[in-house]
Amino acid sequence: MTLESPPRNHFHNQSHIDFGAISHFLSMSTSMANSQIILVTGANRGIGFSIVQATARRNPTSIFILACRSNSSGEEAIGELKKRGVTALLDVVELDVTKDSTIISAKEYIEKRYGRLDGSFPF
Repeated sequence: MTLESPPRNHFHNQSHIDFGAISHFLSMSTSMANSQIILVTGANRGIGFSIVQATARRNPTSIFILACRSNSSGEEAIGELKKRGVTALLDVVELDVTKDSTIISAKEYIEKRYGRLDGSFPF
């Protein structure tokens, strides 16, 4: 299989620019600046799940980071929350409060992706 180089003017040809993706990115950047970013531990089940469900419905412009022991359980929780009508932006971070390595990784992920954290549940 041979790969062909794109035409020299590929990046200057407006027919190849996805303005929808650019607009979506800009609106997310703007909404993130105006949104509260909230971390919820144990968010894939029980009280943590209920906290996300209730507060995300009341605050659909906020961003909720579901802190779970595994990404897969967090992704399943996001799917269920979406089925239940949650429209807020939801994200997952792996976090086991008994393992320092996951605490450090979660902190680094949140700092890199969001630059801040406005609140957390449970406290």
